[in-house]
Amino acid sequence: MGLVSDVIDWFSPGEFDVQQAIEERRVRTQLSATVFTGDARKWIDYLSQTPNERYKKKTRVRIQWEPASKTLRFDPLDENAEPLTELLNKTHRDVCKRLAKRPMLLESLHEAIFENESNGEKPLELRLSSKIPSHVTREMGRSTTSIVCNAEEVAKIQSRVADCESKDECLGYTLALHGRILSRLAYNNHPRDRFFEKIRVVAQSLPLLTPLLYEGMSYGRLVPTKAGKVNEMLISKQTGIPQKHLIHDHPYFRMLNRLGSMLFDYKLFKEHEDIVELVAREYVDEKYLRLGISGIMPDVTDTMRAMKYKRKKDRILTDSPEIGRYGILNKSDKKAWNRIAKPMKSMGYTLLSQLGSGEFGRVYDALNQANPSLPLRVAIKVDRSVKQDEAKSIRDSASMIRIGQDLARSPHIIRLFDAGQIPGMGNNYHILQRVDGDTLDNLIGVTGREHSSFMNKPRPGRDEKSRREDYEQRIKESHGEGWRRERITLPFIAQPNLLQYAELLTSILLWVEKVHELGYAVNDLKNCNIMVSRRGQLKAIDLDSYGTIHEPLDKISDFLFLSSSLLLGSMRHRNRTMSALEVEKLLRSPDALREVLSSEELHDESGISQFGRLAHQEFVDFEVDLLHRCRGRRYIDDPSALSADIDRLIRIKRDMSTDELVLD
Repeated sequence: MGLVSDVIDWFSPGEFDVQQAIEERRVRTQLSATVFTGDARKWIDYLSQTPNERYKKKTRVRIQWEPASKTLRFDPLDENAEPLTELLNKTHRDVCKRLAKRPMLLESLHEAIFENESNGEKPLELRLSSKIPSHVTREMGRSTTSIVCNAEEVAKIQSRVADCESKDECLGYTLALHGRILSRLAYNNHPRDRFFEKIRVVAQSLPLLTPLLYEGMSYGRLVPTKAGKVNEMLISKQTGIPQKHLIHDHPYFRMLNRLGSMLFDYKLFKEHEDIVELVAREYVDEKYLRLGISGIMPDVTDTMRAMKYKRKKDRILTDSPEIGRYGILNKSDKKAWNRIAKPMKSMGYTLLSQLGSGEFGRVYDALNQANPSLPLRVAIKVDRSVKQDEAKSIRDSASMIRIGQDLARSPHIIRLFDAGQIPGMGNNYHILQRVDGDTLDNLIGVTGREHSSFMNKPRPGRDEKSRREDYEQRIKESHGEGWRRERITLPFIAQPNLLQYAELLTSILLWVEKVHELGYAVNDLKNCNIMVSRRGQLKAIDLDSYGTIHEPLDKISDFLFLSSSLLLGSMRHRNRTMSALEVEKLLRSPDALREVLSSEELHDESGISQFGRLAHQEFVDFEVDLLHRCRGRRYIDDPSALSADIDRLIRIKRDMSTDELVLD
């Protein structure tokens, strides 16, 4: 393993091989951890071991965390740990001394470490492991909280430091180890949302120690210090990327360069924290891996697989579109492809496959050559309807971009990068974050059984009765959704167990909570507007329906549709297929609902309930309460009630899973 193949959060991580990660994550497991480095097989092996089996003997270090005096010290608990503690203490003193020249940075570092009260819940120890698939973890045991580092990397750092000729060169090596430890001390023991917590820690870290590696910006490029040159040399050697190309070809360096001078002006950084978190989110997004869900995701069918492409100088060469390949299912799909392919290519986007089609448009997978700040692969949604009014089209695009920018603060929604009108055509387009996965309705087997979509966003200012009537009308028209079953899709390769179902439900509720917190309503909330990536990450799609919340009652359709979609999925998890009308009838009878959910347990494909009757009943009680409150006004009038129920679900989930106690 390379010395700094991933210098966790605080510094430059190693190049991320997406294709390799896709192959590595296809491992079935009952484990539920969400990780951001390493591969699934190694994580499963590691998490299946007891702490005693994971850690090296006689290398324990006590981390003295003293918030009152802002003291962080490493004391050896075993004789073999003395050289490591000496190195860590020396590095920490050096870092604090250098940051003291920029008091706000030192204060922010202390805030990240010493205001994390979970560091004081149990004694803190540092442990080494030669089996850890990451470079550092935070692991919560019964009596201690352990920061666990990769033993091989620690040994290599110690060896390199012994040959250093200057303090700066030494710092270039030791910051990698020291920064990893500090990042884990910034983690809460039990983050409510692991993805959001990861983004927060990455964003928080960026301006703190970066000035120790870089002097600033010159001609649009980072200027490394002596320590920074050592760090870049190590990354270059590990990844095979020439040092001068890191800024363009390495995701972490691209992120640093995008933020630029903001990283060296702390006041400017604080003024634009939302931008920093957004950039950090884009970086973390690709590294996300949820072990249990990714292990049951289906592969791409041959019919839906994207075209291969070749680069010939400045040209991109692809095959011609064919019916039955590249997601093109019929003559209508092929005609639509041929109509927009050339105009999109002139804009710098080469179509590679059709990802899907809906009532209002088609979505394509495309190669991005237009904007180097965007991902290499993007999704492009093209409206079916032609906008005759150019001024209105411009207003619609500007409105969508504004909504996309606002919703970008929710990590569980796809990014909208750009919008406009295709040159020479009347169709609007959206450039979106591409998610390699499938919609939840396909995965759980309820495709075409959900409510119909709104043709227009609901009008504000109406009374509760008329809004409920709108909902009932959408349910009555659900039979019109049957066309969706014509799509070529695959379900989960195995029935999700109770824990995996709880994971998906948690992500859905966190998404809804955050959208409402941002002042928006989803308006068309259903399983076909939720995607799950092949790495197990949930992303909401189809931003067209989102609208501003003007009054609490504007959220009513979200909770009504949430109750219908969740129960439809819950019954499918119980191997019962129901229509939206049948689900609505069941929702109107709380006693019948509880009886049905209690009598039919969630099983895995073996038909065995793995978590016991008690866990199942506790989950059913939660489901019934959630659905009942969605039907009434509880969540509308009191958003904290939804937050409390999400916390309740998270507690239930943690009681079923011990591997959640490991934070990567």
